[in-house]
Amino acid sequence: MGALLVNEAQELLCSARNQVFAEGHYNSAGHAEMQLLDRLEAEYPAQDRSALTLYVSLQPCLMCYGRILLAGITQVRYLARDKPGGFTGKHLPAAWAELATRTSICQADVDDYWIRLAEQAIEQLQDRPGMRKRVVKAWRGEPDT
Repeated sequence: MGALLVNEAQELLCSARNQVFAEGHYNSAGHAEMQLLDRLEAEYPAQDRSALTLYVSLQPCLMCYGRILLAGITQVRYLARDKPGGFTGKHLPAAWAELATRTSICQADVDDYWIRLAEQAIEQLQDRPGMRKRVVKAWRGEPDT
């Protein structure tokens, strides 16, 4: 999974990829969006975020959705829907719902070819049962083999 952040002129500011199981250890916050927002906050602390657009390959999960809201990103576009793990923003507590009114998170307006390609790639690359097993092993402190 990957993420790109561009400014109003569509110039690339930051990019990131999923790092959940990078370098042989488990990082629960290693989602591409989280990595990208860490970079944004470290490298561009004075950047006006209201004009930025975050492009992601997969619909953000609940954790990333919350972080996007807190980071002040107002435009998010994803290619593929994440039916089992994507968060739609429904049923937010009042304080979060207020933050969400400033943010537009929706599927990218691109040719269906690109959406289908992203969905196929994610389907082929993501081994959800295998990923779950790896996460549970990490929770138990077992090495990732």
